[in-house]
Amino acid sequence: MWKKSRIKICFLLTLAMALPAMAFDLEDYATTYRATRDAYLKAANELKLATGPYTAAHDAYVAANIKYNASLGSPDDIRIAIASAKVRKNCLLEYKNLRDEYNQKFR
Repeated sequence: MWKKSRIKICFLLTLAMALPAMAFDLEDYATTYRATRDAYLKAANELKLATGPYTAAHDAYVAANIKYNASLGSPDDIRIAIASAKVRKNCLLEYKNLRDEYNQKFR
């Protein structure tokens, strides 16, 4: 009988000593959380910074395209049509460059 009680006591003491090692450590969790949050915030900021030029190039391309299409309605003003086509081409090239850069970073 004494032997069983001693085994139980030894087991309980061993378990009591091991529990703190297995317990949840808030500081470890906080460190992991902060590192993950910082990485997310950095990526979100980079996305925000990249979206501005991408949107601006897209809007310029659309505006140039609208102007070009509108100029095709009046054959008397060929000079405006040619200038609009050049602007459209430049905007398209810039749009493609920014789109490729954006896709490389975020997709």
